[in-house]
Amino acid sequence: MLSIQGLKLDGPNGGVDVSKVAQKEFVLKVLVKPPKLVYEWSAPELCFGYGRGGFSRAKVEMSTSSVSVSLSEISAQRTRLHVELSDKPTIDIGTQDWDKKQGRRARTKWIGLGDRDIGCEALPNSVRQIFLMARSHELILQHTLPKVQLELSKIQLADAPTVKRPLSEYNQLQKALAVANKKIRKEKMRGSDGARCDGCGLDADSGEDDVDVICGRCLYTACGSCEVHHCRGTCYCKKGW
Repeated sequence: MLSIQGLKLDGPNGGVDVSKVAQKEFVLKVLVKPPKLVYEWSAPELCFGYGRGGFSRAKVEMSTSSVSVSLSEISAQRTRLHVELSDKPTIDIGTQDWDKKQGRRARTKWIGLGDRDIGCEALPNSVRQIFLMARSHELILQHTLPKVQLELSKIQLADAPTVKRPLSEYNQLQKALAVANKKIRKEKMRGSDGARCDGCGLDADSGEDDVDVICGRCLYTACGSCEVHHCRGTCYCKKGW
């Protein structure tokens, strides 16, 4: 789901900015089954100028078989998406009440309009007619170009981005720290392989006690005293080092 900052349609008298009717949640959805693009937004329902607590909703659906797109980067966090249609879109309106018991919005009740001239707060009839006639849409999305490419690639309208975004300085330090910690853990997990006791440091050649390897994986070595100790007799594997 992508956030839409602006949407202009090619009307009979030039470009028409319809983003002002979308007062809340103006988004572009990419649906995979069946593949389509969907504009969706909402506006508060009004009664004599006052809010009723519910919302009027609208959505415009376009099948990918009738859509071609082009992308361009506006800034680091904004992308322009140009949509060309070969057929008119499907337009639905709906209502969404406020669930006082749950303290949130209820499920949207959609109404298929067909060819009926019916409007609502979210989609006045004049704007609906422009959507039906327009064959060129220009959207300003509040996302990076790679993010938009990745979403559109799900329905084969764009190629997936191949260049990875550079890591920030903080993420670079985090990655370097993780590599260093991994190296340290590997070094700690290696015992002396019978050269000395890894518990108390007793040299194997001292002859004071038998020094044996007690773990073939980390080569942890312990003398007879440390081998029975509750801490020094535990190899690096069991300690999680």
